[in-house]
Amino acid sequence: MTTSKSAIYRQPVILYGLATFVSLIGLGDSIYLTVQHLSGRSVRCTVTNGCSQVLSSSYASVVGIPTASFGMLAYFLAFSL
Repeated sequence: MTTSKSAIYRQPVILYGLATFVSLIGLGDSIYLTVQHLSGRSVRCTVTNGCSQVLSSSYASVVGIPTASFGMLAYFLAFSL
């Protein structure tokens, strides 16, 4: 059972491409939530209810920094690495 070199090199490319795609989606979502939190606008939920309640709760920020911005930093690091 032999595998070609192109099949061996293709697997990491697919994995890295998938990781890049997921991190960009998370980065976009985190940016959106951070902007909505800082502007004080309500957030529309598509699947469940209560998104605006969560975003406006006391748990939505730590020392005045929106928790979504921590996610933004984490997704940016995942994308960069």
